[in-house]
Amino acid sequence: TLSGNYAYMDIDKTGYNFAKNKVNVGFKYKVGKVYSGLIFNYMSAIQTIKERYNLNANIGVDINKHFDVFVTGTNLIQNNYVQMPSTIVSPVGDMLHRRVMGGIRITF
Repeated sequence: TLSGNYAYMDIDKTGYNFAKNKVNVGFKYKVGKVYSGLIFNYMSAIQTIKERYNLNANIGVDINKHFDVFVTGTNLIQNNYVQMPSTIVSPVGDMLHRRVMGGIRITF
């Protein structure tokens, strides 16, 4: 599955500070018992926050109908990505650092 979108907003007169350009591109793929996905996000600069790039990836294997193992990586290309609670600039944004984790999923 391939997905993507682009948004352009030029609404500076409202008093809100939205990123003018946003891009999201991603795919999900499964062959047999192996599945993977990749998502790329871009947001142009907002006030004092620099433009942001974000890349998330995952890969996993279905062991059987009840178990699978996976590895997920988030924020792989920009270690100092700031996530806002909305698209409006806020002083309470969270700094998201690079994270990689693995796991076992159990389905009942």
